[in-house]
Amino acid sequence: MTIKQRVALVVSFSLATVSSFAGVEGVVVATRLNVRVRPGTKYTQVAQLKKETKVAVLRHKDGWYEISAPSDAKVWISSLFIDD
Repeated sequence: MTIKQRVALVVSFSLATVSSFAGVEGVVVATRLNVRVRPGTKYTQVAQLKKETKVAVLRHKDGWYEISAPSDAKVWISSLFIDD
């Protein structure tokens, strides 16, 4: 993978069935890397990662990695489906 491809790579949170990468760690090589809700640039950005940030890679699909959510990610779920 070239540096240009790495910089353009955006990490996603995909729920699709993909290959398992559990336990693999990566390091961000872009100055800033967008974290999105699904694998694709048209999907909402929920966080940004800085260069040298370590990420836990969970799965891979079509050139995208699903990672563990960064602590500063702002995401929402419906309270209708949570038992509290």
